[in-house]
Amino acid sequence: MLRTRIAPTPSGYLHIGNMVNFVLTARLATEHGGRLQLRIDDYDSTRVRAEYVEDIFATCQWLGISFDTGPSGVSEFERSYSLPHRIERHREALRDLAPIGYTCDCSRAAIAAGTVPSACIPRELPLSDPGVALRVRAPALSVELGSHTVDLADLGDFVAWRSDGLPSYQLGSLVDDRDSGTNLLVRGVDLLQSSAAQLYLARYIQAPAFSQARFWHHPLLTDDSGVKLSKSAGSQSQPARMLASRHEVHVLADRMWHDLGTL
Repeated sequence: MLRTRIAPTPSGYLHIGNMVNFVLTARLATEHGGRLQLRIDDYDSTRVRAEYVEDIFATCQWLGISFDTGPSGVSEFERSYSLPHRIERHREALRDLAPIGYTCDCSRAAIAAGTVPSACIPRELPLSDPGVALRVRAPALSVELGSHTVDLADLGDFVAWRSDGLPSYQLGSLVDDRDSGTNLLVRGVDLLQSSAAQLYLARYIQAPAFSQARFWHHPLLTDDSGVKLSKSAGSQSQPARMLASRHEVHVLADRMWHDLGTL
Protein backbone atom coordinates (compact mmCIF):
# COMPACT_ATOMS: atom_id res chain seq x y z
CA MET A 1 0.00 0.00 0.00
CA LEU A 2 1.14 3.52 -0.77
CA ARG A 3 2.03 5.47 2.37
CA THR A 4 2.86 9.14 2.18
CA ARG A 5 2.94 12.10 4.51
CA ILE A 6 2.62 15.82 4.89
CA ALA A 7 5.53 16.85 7.11
CA PRO A 8 5.90 20.61 7.58
CA THR A 9 8.39 22.26 9.89
CA PRO A 10 6.87 24.65 12.47
CA SER A 11 9.53 27.30 11.94
CA GLY A 12 7.29 29.94 10.39
CA TYR A 13 3.85 30.46 8.93
CA LEU A 14 3.15 28.18 5.99
CA HIS A 15 3.42 29.85 2.58
CA ILE A 16 1.45 29.08 -0.57
CA GLY A 17 4.17 26.73 -1.79
CA ASN A 18 3.64 24.58 1.29
CA MET A 19 -0.08 24.51 0.62
CA VAL A 20 0.41 23.44 -2.99
CA ASN A 21 2.66 20.61 -1.77
CA PHE A 22 -0.02 19.55 0.73
CA VAL A 23 -2.69 19.43 -2.00
CA LEU A 24 -0.47 17.42 -4.34
CA THR A 25 0.46 14.93 -1.63
CA ALA A 26 -3.14 14.45 -0.51
CA ARG A 27 -4.28 14.03 -4.11
CA LEU A 28 -1.66 11.35 -4.73
CA ALA A 29 -2.75 9.45 -1.64
CA THR A 30 -6.37 9.58 -2.78
CA GLU A 31 -5.66 8.67 -6.41
CA HIS A 32 -3.61 5.62 -5.41
CA GLY A 33 -5.76 4.45 -2.49
CA GLY A 34 -2.93 5.20 -0.10
CA ARG A 35 -2.67 6.32 3.49
CA LEU A 36 -1.82 9.89 4.41
CA GLN A 37 -0.01 10.83 7.61
CA LEU A 38 0.40 14.23 9.23
CA ARG A 39 3.82 14.58 10.81
CA ILE A 40 5.26 17.80 12.18
CA ASP A 41 9.04 17.93 11.76
CA ASP A 42 9.99 19.82 14.91
CA TYR A 43 13.71 19.00 14.86
CA ASP A 44 14.83 22.59 15.37
CA SER A 45 13.32 23.33 18.78
CA THR A 46 14.78 26.85 18.85
CA ARG A 47 12.48 27.93 15.99
CA VAL A 48 9.28 26.09 17.00
CA ARG A 49 6.49 28.41 18.10
CA ALA A 50 2.98 27.51 19.18
CA GLU A 51 1.36 29.76 16.57
CA TYR A 52 3.27 27.97 13.79
CA VAL A 53 2.07 24.57 15.00
CA GLU A 54 -1.49 25.90 15.20
CA ASP A 55 -1.15 27.25 11.66
CA ILE A 56 -0.38 23.76 10.33
CA PHE A 57 -3.62 22.30 11.68
CA ALA A 58 -5.67 25.33 10.64
CA THR A 59 -4.22 25.27 7.12
CA CYS A 60 -4.92 21.56 6.61
CA GLN A 61 -8.49 22.09 7.79
CA TRP A 62 -8.85 25.13 5.49
CA LEU A 63 -7.66 23.04 2.55
CA GLY A 64 -10.06 20.23 3.42
CA ILE A 65 -7.28 17.68 3.93
CA SER A 66 -7.93 14.79 6.32
CA PHE A 67 -5.39 12.28 7.57
CA ASP A 68 -5.34 8.57 8.33
CA THR A 69 -2.68 8.89 11.03
CA GLY A 70 -1.00 11.61 13.05
CA PRO A 71 -2.05 14.18 15.64
CA SER A 72 -5.52 15.69 15.45
CA GLY A 73 -4.58 18.99 17.06
CA VAL A 74 -1.95 20.96 18.93
CA SER A 75 -2.60 19.31 22.30
CA GLU A 76 -2.31 15.78 20.93
CA PHE A 77 0.83 16.73 19.01
CA GLU A 78 2.52 18.06 22.14
CA ARG A 79 1.28 15.17 24.27
CA SER A 80 2.14 12.24 22.00
CA TYR A 81 3.86 13.21 18.73
CA SER A 82 6.42 15.94 19.43
CA LEU A 83 10.18 15.33 19.23
CA PRO A 84 10.69 14.21 22.87
CA HIS A 85 8.42 11.24 22.09
CA ARG A 86 10.52 10.24 19.06
CA ILE A 87 14.08 11.16 19.88
CA GLU A 88 15.11 7.80 21.35
CA ARG A 89 14.53 6.26 17.93
CA HIS A 90 16.79 8.91 16.45
CA ARG A 91 19.50 8.16 19.00
CA GLU A 92 19.32 4.46 18.14
CA ALA A 93 19.80 5.28 14.47
CA LEU A 94 22.71 7.56 15.32
CA ARG A 95 24.62 4.58 16.70
CA ASP A 96 24.16 2.77 13.38
CA LEU A 97 26.05 5.57 11.61
CA ALA A 98 29.32 4.87 13.43
CA PRO A 99 30.96 3.23 10.36
CA ILE A 100 30.46 6.33 8.19
CA GLY A 101 30.48 9.17 10.71
CA TYR A 102 32.94 11.24 12.69
CA THR A 103 32.67 13.92 15.35
CA CYS A 104 33.45 17.51 14.43
CA ASP A 105 33.40 20.91 16.11
CA CYS A 106 33.89 23.03 12.99
CA SER A 107 31.53 25.99 12.83
CA ARG A 108 29.86 27.15 9.63
CA ALA A 109 32.03 30.25 9.70
CA ALA A 110 35.20 28.17 9.97
CA ILE A 111 34.15 25.95 7.08
CA ALA A 112 33.28 29.00 4.98
CA ALA A 113 36.77 30.31 5.73
CA GLY A 114 38.35 27.13 4.38
CA THR A 115 38.52 24.70 7.30
CA VAL A 116 38.08 21.10 6.16
CA PRO A 117 35.76 19.22 8.56
CA SER A 118 37.47 15.87 7.96
CA ALA A 119 40.52 17.27 9.75
CA CYS A 120 38.53 16.51 12.91
CA ILE A 121 38.61 12.74 12.31
CA PRO A 122 41.89 11.98 14.16
CA ARG A 123 40.83 14.16 17.10
CA GLU A 124 38.06 11.69 18.06
CA LEU A 125 36.06 14.32 19.92
CA PRO A 126 33.36 13.04 22.31
CA LEU A 127 29.92 13.77 20.86
CA SER A 128 28.82 14.79 24.34
CA ASP A 129 31.25 17.73 24.37
CA PRO A 130 29.76 21.21 23.80
CA GLY A 131 29.76 22.30 20.18
CA VAL A 132 30.46 18.83 18.78
CA ALA A 133 28.34 17.38 15.97
CA LEU A 134 28.44 14.11 14.06
CA ARG A 135 29.16 14.36 10.35
CA VAL A 136 28.79 11.68 7.70
CA ARG A 137 31.53 11.23 5.13
CA ALA A 138 30.04 11.97 1.72
CA PRO A 139 31.00 9.15 -0.66
CA ALA A 140 31.84 9.39 -4.34
CA LEU A 141 28.43 8.03 -5.26
CA SER A 142 25.64 9.14 -7.59
CA VAL A 143 21.98 8.74 -6.64
CA GLU A 144 19.24 8.62 -9.29
CA LEU A 145 16.01 10.37 -8.36
CA GLY A 146 13.64 10.23 -11.29
CA SER A 147 15.10 12.42 -14.01
CA HIS A 148 17.62 13.90 -11.57
CA THR A 149 21.10 12.68 -10.64
CA VAL A 150 22.70 13.82 -7.39
CA ASP A 151 26.40 13.37 -6.70
CA LEU A 152 26.72 12.86 -2.96
CA ALA A 153 30.28 14.18 -2.99
CA ASP A 154 28.84 17.59 -3.88
CA LEU A 155 27.12 17.71 -0.48
CA GLY A 156 30.38 17.57 1.42
CA ASP A 157 30.47 15.80 4.78
CA PHE A 158 27.01 16.60 6.12
CA VAL A 159 25.71 16.80 9.69
CA ALA A 160 23.58 13.91 10.96
CA TRP A 161 23.55 14.90 14.64
CA ARG A 162 23.75 18.55 15.59
CA SER A 163 25.97 20.11 18.21
CA ASP A 164 22.90 20.99 20.32
CA GLY A 165 22.20 17.30 20.89
CA LEU A 166 19.34 16.96 18.38
CA PRO A 167 19.04 15.10 15.05
CA SER A 168 19.58 17.01 11.85
CA TYR A 169 16.78 17.11 9.31
CA GLN A 170 18.61 14.51 7.23
CA LEU A 171 18.58 11.89 9.97
CA GLY A 172 15.44 12.91 11.86
CA SER A 173 13.13 12.92 8.85
CA LEU A 174 14.59 9.65 7.59
CA VAL A 175 14.04 7.85 10.90
CA ASP A 176 10.47 9.13 11.14
CA ASP A 177 9.76 8.06 7.55
CA ARG A 178 11.26 4.65 8.23
CA ASP A 179 9.20 4.13 11.36
CA SER A 180 5.95 5.10 9.62
CA GLY A 181 6.62 2.97 6.54
CA THR A 182 6.55 5.96 4.18
CA ASN A 183 7.14 4.83 0.59
CA LEU A 184 6.24 7.98 -1.36
CA LEU A 185 7.76 11.40 -0.70
CA VAL A 186 6.54 14.57 -2.39
CA ARG A 187 9.08 17.38 -2.09
CA GLY A 188 10.32 20.50 -3.79
CA VAL A 189 13.38 20.27 -6.01
CA ASP A 190 15.32 22.16 -3.33
CA LEU A 191 15.34 18.93 -1.30
CA LEU A 192 16.96 16.76 -3.97
CA GLN A 193 20.24 16.64 -2.07
CA SER A 194 18.43 15.82 1.17
CA SER A 195 16.65 12.92 -0.54
CA ALA A 196 19.95 11.60 -1.87
CA ALA A 197 21.63 11.91 1.52
CA GLN A 198 18.75 10.11 3.21
CA LEU A 199 18.80 7.26 0.70
CA TYR A 200 22.48 6.83 1.52
CA LEU A 201 21.86 6.87 5.28
CA ALA A 202 18.98 4.40 4.86
CA ARG A 203 21.52 1.71 4.01
CA TYR A 204 22.89 1.91 7.53
CA ILE A 205 19.80 2.29 9.72
CA GLN A 206 17.77 -0.68 8.49
CA ALA A 207 15.26 1.23 6.38
CA PRO A 208 14.51 -1.10 3.44
CA ALA A 209 11.08 0.40 2.68
CA PHE A 210 12.57 3.89 2.47
CA SER A 211 15.35 2.60 0.22
CA GLN A 212 12.66 1.49 -2.24
CA ALA A 213 10.49 4.60 -1.84
CA ARG A 214 9.31 6.68 -4.78
CA PHE A 215 10.11 10.39 -4.88
CA TRP A 216 8.51 13.25 -6.73
CA HIS A 217 10.42 16.54 -6.60
CA HIS A 218 8.17 19.26 -7.93
CA PRO A 219 9.10 22.80 -9.07
CA LEU A 220 9.25 25.57 -6.49
CA LEU A 221 7.03 28.60 -6.28
CA THR A 222 8.84 31.92 -6.20
CA ASP A 223 8.05 35.49 -5.30
CA ASP A 224 7.84 38.35 -7.80
CA SER A 225 11.63 38.68 -7.85
CA GLY A 226 12.17 34.99 -8.59
CA VAL A 227 13.33 34.04 -5.09
CA LYS A 228 11.87 30.80 -3.75
CA LEU A 229 9.29 31.10 -0.99
CA SER A 230 10.79 30.14 2.36
CA LYS A 231 9.64 30.24 5.97
CA SER A 232 13.21 30.86 7.11
CA ALA A 233 13.41 33.88 4.81
CA GLY A 234 10.23 35.30 6.31
CA SER A 235 8.10 34.99 3.18
CA GLN A 236 5.16 36.38 5.14
CA SER A 237 4.28 37.55 8.62
CA GLN A 238 0.83 35.95 8.66
CA PRO A 239 -0.69 32.63 7.54
CA ALA A 240 -0.86 32.15 3.77
CA ARG A 241 -4.51 31.13 4.00
CA MET A 242 -5.19 34.78 4.83
CA LEU A 243 -3.34 35.92 1.72
CA ALA A 244 -4.51 33.47 -0.95
CA SER A 245 -7.71 31.72 -1.96
CA ARG A 246 -8.28 27.96 -2.02
CA HIS A 247 -8.98 28.30 -5.74
CA GLU A 248 -5.56 29.84 -6.32
CA VAL A 249 -3.84 27.02 -4.42
CA HIS A 250 -5.64 24.33 -6.42
CA VAL A 251 -4.94 26.06 -9.74
CA LEU A 252 -1.21 26.08 -8.93
CA ALA A 253 -1.35 22.43 -7.89
CA ASP A 254 -3.14 21.51 -11.13
CA ARG A 255 -0.32 23.09 -13.15
CA MET A 256 2.19 20.72 -11.53
CA TRP A 257 0.01 17.63 -11.75
CA HIS A 258 1.02 16.79 -15.34
CA ASP A 259 4.61 16.20 -14.15
CA LEU A 260 3.49 13.10 -12.28
CA GLY A 261 4.56 10.96 -15.19
CA THR A 262 8.00 10.95 -13.53
CA LEU A 263 6.69 8.88 -10.60
